[in-house]
Amino acid sequence: ELKVFKGVLGDLQTAYGELPAAAKQLVQYHELRISATKLNVDSIMVEGSDVVIRTRDPRALKHALQNVDATVREVGQRLSTGAVAVYVRPAKGVSDPEALLVQFRDALIDSEPF
Repeated sequence: ELKVFKGVLGDLQTAYGELPAAAKQLVQYHELRISATKLNVDSIMVEGSDVVIRTRDPRALKHALQNVDATVREVGQRLSTGAVAVYVRPAKGVSDPEALLVQFRDALIDSEPF
């Protein structure tokens, strides 16, 4: 759970100080994973300039990403796992899919009820 993760992170920062850049990136990755799991996301991949998210609840995902500066659309049929591919194409000003992943993380964290 994200709340527990943030508690452990706070303890680490209290004990050891500011995290190095590589550790911060790892923290962001895990925040994204934890938040995405709550929205039934099975996978997140970067394909060219798109981010492809496989989820069993595309409506909840689209709702969570409504303020992300990107086009969000379902593509194809449901897989045997029940997941559907949701393609997210960044707006013209966001050329880096990694920057889009940071926006996702922020949007998903904001959509969590704490």
